[in-house]
Amino acid sequence: MAKKVNTLVITVDRDDDLGKKTNLAGPIVGEKACIKAAETLAIADPGESDANAMFAAIKAYRELKELG
Repeated sequence: MAKKVNTLVITVDRDDDLGKKTNLAGPIVGEKACIKAAETLAIADPGESDANAMFAAIKAYRELKELG
């Protein structure tokens, strides 16, 4: 029997661009909340790399979830 492993997928916004550009306060927890926050940030500043990092974390989460 395989041992269940818990994995935390996290993205850190060290310069608080999410807060400054969207007025959202962290931490943002959960897939749906992270998607909404990343979309809000991407709309506020389409060139913001933190939005890309958030989407990459969501992708990694989904890939890990699919693997079980």
